[in-house]
Amino acid sequence: MYHLKQIQHNYGNLKALTLDKLHINRNESLGIVGPNGSGKSTLLKILACAESPTQGTIYFNGQPVSPFSPSIRFKVCMLPQSSCLLNRTVAENIAYGLKLRKDKHNQHHRIMSALDAVGLDPGCFAQRHQNELSGGEKRRVALAARLALQPEVLILDEPTAGIDIESAIRIQETIIKIKRHTTLIIASHDHEWLSEICNKQIFLFQGNHIGARRMNIFLGPFFQISAHQWQKKGTPVLVSLPPAPDAIALIDPMDITITLQKPDIADNRVALKGQITRLIARPQFIRVSISILIGQIQLFAEISTRNVNFFPGQHVYAIYHLHRIKWVRNARKISSPIPGT
Repeated sequence: MYHLKQIQHNYGNLKALTLDKLHINRNESLGIVGPNGSGKSTLLKILACAESPTQGTIYFNGQPVSPFSPSIRFKVCMLPQSSCLLNRTVAENIAYGLKLRKDKHNQHHRIMSALDAVGLDPGCFAQRHQNELSGGEKRRVALAARLALQPEVLILDEPTAGIDIESAIRIQETIIKIKRHTTLIIASHDHEWLSEICNKQIFLFQGNHIGARRMNIFLGPFFQISAHQWQKKGTPVLVSLPPAPDAIALIDPMDITITLQKPDIADNRVALKGQITRLIARPQFIRVSISILIGQIQLFAEISTRNVNFFPGQHVYAIYHLHRIKWVRNARKISSPIPGT
């Protein structure tokens, strides 16, 4: 459905996003993860054709597209994190997009069904004014307005952030229902939820796509403690030679192994003792995500379900190789693993 090639987007002198390629299949659920400022919202706007990239090409169903291209305009909807409603009733808000498209087909039924889909009783909410709604109810109405349009692609930017628990759960339930027949692209800080709902993830950091899952990120400063080891100040985390004083270390969760017994450690391996705080099954990947508290830091590992004999509260050793560490430099470019460290 989507194919992005050689995408780069700048805001003035800031390189906000660099993406060599990205392919999204029809009815796929893509999760986009990364810290604030990593380029998630920029990528969502580009996928929604709300913004043109500075460089590169976006293909949708095999055709190059740009903002307001007829081939994509009525097929993709985006729900931004800050979703404002019109100063009208709930039903009028949901109907607004249909009226703009001059789509009168089964309009009343679609409005009522969309409300029901997000867990709002049409009999109670359809004629309620938007200023009578809570923040979570407004977010659900905004989602209902997109559902009524029956898009092929639904793009969601932090759909459950900053709202009440009931609304967050209702939105998550709605997304599970529609994922069978809708291509979903979701940016969220809720990594566990994305792992459960999405069949593919990409991790962005400083505008770069650096992997298919959340990474362990360690900012300096680092100080040298041996010929081949540097330590993050105030933590037990050890790394290889930093390529620059302000470089940032990245450790892939799949490069971390877990043991109960303290292993024999060579110069190029590190073993950190910690306590398991959480395990999340990822059945679609036949893996389990494990959160380990090590001092004041949280380390994330992913292991095969065949090797799971751990439980929360258990003390374990997290092991990783120094030469598998990747580094982010100021130029927002991922280096290759540094050989010999």
